[in-house]
Amino acid sequence: MKLSRNHLPYLVLLGLFLVAFFWGLSAGILGHDYFYFFPKLLDGKWHFLRQGLSMFYYTPHMCGGFPEYANPQSMYYSLQQFLVLFLDMWLAVRLTMLISMLIAYVGWYRVGKDLVKLNMHWAHLLALIITAHGYHFMHMIPGHIVFHSMPIIGWLLWMLFDRRPHSLKGLVIKGSWFALATAYILYSGGYMVAVMAMFAVMVLLPYELIVHSKNLKERTTILAKNICACAIGGLLINGSKLVATFSFLRYFPREVPFERLWDDTSILVYIFRALFALPQNDDLYWEFGMGNWGAFHEYSFLVSPVVLIGLACGIFLLWKRRTAVLQHKRQLIATVVVSIVLLVFLMQLMQGYGWMVTPLESLPIFRGLHVNMRWLYAFSFLPIIASVWCLQQCRFKSWVAKFGGVITIVAFVGGYFGILHQNTLPRTLPYPEIVAALDTQEDYMELDVEEAFDMRDMGHSGFIPLIFGGNHVYCHEPMLLGTSNLPDTIRVAQIMNEEDGYLNMYNPACMVYPDTNDCESGDRILVSDTENAQRFRTGQKTTWKMSGLQHFSNWISLLSLIGSVTLIIVLRKR
Repeated sequence: MKLSRNHLPYLVLLGLFLVAFFWGLSAGILGHDYFYFFPKLLDGKWHFLRQGLSMFYYTPHMCGGFPEYANPQSMYYSLQQFLVLFLDMWLAVRLTMLISMLIAYVGWYRVGKDLVKLNMHWAHLLALIITAHGYHFMHMIPGHIVFHSMPIIGWLLWMLFDRRPHSLKGLVIKGSWFALATAYILYSGGYMVAVMAMFAVMVLLPYELIVHSKNLKERTTILAKNICACAIGGLLINGSKLVATFSFLRYFPREVPFERLWDDTSILVYIFRALFALPQNDDLYWEFGMGNWGAFHEYSFLVSPVVLIGLACGIFLLWKRRTAVLQHKRQLIATVVVSIVLLVFLMQLMQGYGWMVTPLESLPIFRGLHVNMRWLYAFSFLPIIASVWCLQQCRFKSWVAKFGGVITIVAFVGGYFGILHQNTLPRTLPYPEIVAALDTQEDYMELDVEEAFDMRDMGHSGFIPLIFGGNHVYCHEPMLLGTSNLPDTIRVAQIMNEEDGYLNMYNPACMVYPDTNDCESGDRILVSDTENAQRFRTGQKTTWKMSGLQHFSNWISLLSLIGSVTLIIVLRKR
C-alpha cells in the first residue's frame, strides 16, 4: 500500500479506533482467561532462560507435568512470548495485538483493492470495518490472546483468492509466504484462527466461482494452483506442530458437545442482534440461553451499521438493475441456492445441531470446539464485503466512505461503552496485585520445581507454582475438559518423593508418545528414571523419546522454515 495524502484521513480513523479499542481493554481487572495465558507466558520465559529456542516439549509447572508443544494453545513461538522476555506481560500482549491489527488492516485493504476491486476509499472502509469487528474485541477482553492473529485471516484469503496467473516462481513465493503466515498462526497457539480461516474460504469460494462463471475454467485453474502451492507450504512447515498435536489428541480428545441455543428462539433474530444491535448488552441474549457465567463475549459480534446501509443499497441496486440481473439466470439461481444452503448451515451451526452440523461434532477438529457461535465471525465476512461493494456501486463521493468510518467508530464505542462499565464481562484477574506478588519474588525465574501444590478454589492459582517453584496439580487446562482426564495419583508433596516405584510427577512424554516410551498416558515418572525427572524439574533437556514420525516432521518443518525464508529472499531479488 503506497502511502499518499489521500490515505491520511483513513489512517487517522484507524488511529482513533485503536485508541478506543485499547481504552476498552485497559482496566485494573483483566479477563478471566488471562490467568491461564499469563502463567504460560511466564512458563515460556522460564524455559527460554534455560534452553533458549529449543523445543518447549513439556512443562514441569502445570497439571503435575504436562505437554506444552503438543498443546494446540502453546504460545512459545509467538511475538508476545518474545516480548515478555523484556517487557511487562500486559504491555507485551497489547503491543502484540497492536502489531497484529496493523498488519491485518493492510491485509484487508489489499483484499478490498485486489479481490473486491474497490477503490482506495472503500478499501479503507472495508479494512476498518473488519478490524473493528466486535468478535475480536470481545475475545481480547476475556483473555483469549491466542486469537490475536485472527484478523490476519485477510492475508490468507488474499493469497488464496489472488486472481493473477503466476509462474512457478510466483507460486513458490506465494506458497512460502502462506507457509510463514500459517506457521505463525499455529505455532503461536492460534489453531482456532486456522479453523476459522477454513470456514471463511468455504463461505467465500462458491461466490468467487459464481462471479467468474464466464471464465470458470481459467479461474478454477488459478485457484487450484494457489491452493496447491499454499497447502503444500502450509503442511510442510506446520507438520511438526500438527503431528505433535494429533499425537496428543489421541489420548486427550476433549470431546465436548456443541453449545445449543434454546429451541423456542429465533436463530435469525439472534444473528441480527449479535451483528447489529446497539447497544450490546446481556438482555439481548438471555432468551437464547446465554450462560450466566459471563458468557456475553461468546454471543456478541457487533459490526458497523454501515453494513446494514450497504446491504440496503444492494437491494435497491438489484431492483434498479433487475432487467440486467435476470439476464444472468444461471448465476442468479446458483447464488440463491448457495446462499440458502449457507444460511441453513449457519442457522444449524448457531442452533448447535441439525443434519448438516451434528456430524461435525464427532470429527477430530470440531469435537473439542464446543462454542459454535464463534463461527459467525467467518460468515460475517460475506455481508461485510458485499455491503461495501454495494456502496461503491452507488457511486457515492469519497467523503461518504470517510463518514462510514466515523459511523463505524461511533457504533463500536456506543455499542460496548455501557457493557465495559458493568460486571457482565468476565473480568476477574486483578493484574496490579499479580504484578505486586511477582515483584516480591524477584528471583522466581531462577527457581526449580520442587513440590506439587493443590490450589483449587484459591483464586488465581496459575501464578503460584511459578512464584514459589512448584507445580499446580489441578491446574486449569482446557485440554482436560470433556472426556479428557488424568488419573488422580499426584500428592501434595515433594515431586521427588517415591511411592510404589514412581515419583510424584506425571511423565508428560507418556501423554503424547506412550508407545515409544513403553508407558501409558497418565503414568508417573519411574524412580528408575530419576535422572530425567531431575532434568525435567530444572528445565533441562530430557532424553524421553519421540515417535519416528515426530522426528521426521520436526526436520521437515525446520527445513521448510529455512527454505521458505531463503526462497522469498532469493527469488525476490531475481
